[in-house]
Amino acid sequence: MLMVLQHSGCPVWLNHFVRIFIMPLFFFMSGYCFKIKYLNDSLTFLKRRIDGVYRPIVKWSVVFVLLHNLFFSLNIYNEQYGAITRNYSLSDSFYKLIHNVVMMKDFEPLLGGYWFMNSLLWGSLFFFIVLKVIKNSFVGAMFLLVITFAFSFFQWRAPFFDISAREFLASFFLMAGHCFAVHQIKSVFSWSICGLSFIVVALGSVLMAASMLHFNHLTLIPYVICALSGIIVTFSISDHIQKHDGCPIRILIYCGNHTLDILTWHFLAFKLVSLLIVMVFGLQFARLAELPVIHGFSIIGWWILYTIVGISIPLLVRYLYERF
Repeated sequence: MLMVLQHSGCPVWLNHFVRIFIMPLFFFMSGYCFKIKYLNDSLTFLKRRIDGVYRPIVKWSVVFVLLHNLFFSLNIYNEQYGAITRNYSLSDSFYKLIHNVVMMKDFEPLLGGYWFMNSLLWGSLFFFIVLKVIKNSFVGAMFLLVITFAFSFFQWRAPFFDISAREFLASFFLMAGHCFAVHQIKSVFSWSICGLSFIVVALGSVLMAASMLHFNHLTLIPYVICALSGIIVTFSISDHIQKHDGCPIRILIYCGNHTLDILTWHFLAFKLVSLLIVMVFGLQFARLAELPVIHGFSIIGWWILYTIVGISIPLLVRYLYERF
């Protein structure tokens, strides 16, 4: 839900606050939920990663490439306001699918959030290998942080798959999440620690415009501290929420169980709000192609509707699909 909020064109201060920890939280939770039994069953772990991460990349890359020309004809893509300049020929589609499916990069604009899937897949593999070799999650986390620093400092990139410091930073947050679970660190949290962590995130969001997509060797350590502080705040609030049963909890659980649906479809769902803005304010129809939102209007309050629609429409479609 915070991911959609960050993409909604919300005020800059809110965007900076959320983005400093939201994507690390995804990786952290993946490590938090990692089952120790997989260390003795590498094949099962690999199969689950392929099924849970790589298979959706393949499926939805194919779908969105096939829909590309339809989106272009509907003005969801255009050369004036988007990064797309033409319809795809057969060779264009083939080239795009090779990049998406084999190299896991250059996804369609409406799948812009899928960089996360690429980093999650590689980060999971690096995390698993390091944990299997080193065994100690704390030492493993420090090792991965050093590797991240080196890749960032020397600006190394692995050829073909374009693996960079970001994928190793993802593996660090995976390892941190596993360390968090193994040592039951959550039990030592208090509201004072939560408050202090909130202040750290707030200061970091003002002083340092860093994120998983934008960091370097100089901002790496401060960014990691801010991201982990945001995760502490999230855990503290979540721990409080789970003590209260009722409809809001069930909605949150349903949302959590269908995160991939929201990640896949929220950019396209945004277009419903963009279309409404175009109609209400008499804008050029070409502005429908602005990605991910029409920023000049989102910032004046439409970001709230963008957030609601970006979350609710993918969940509603999933619910109707499951029910009928």
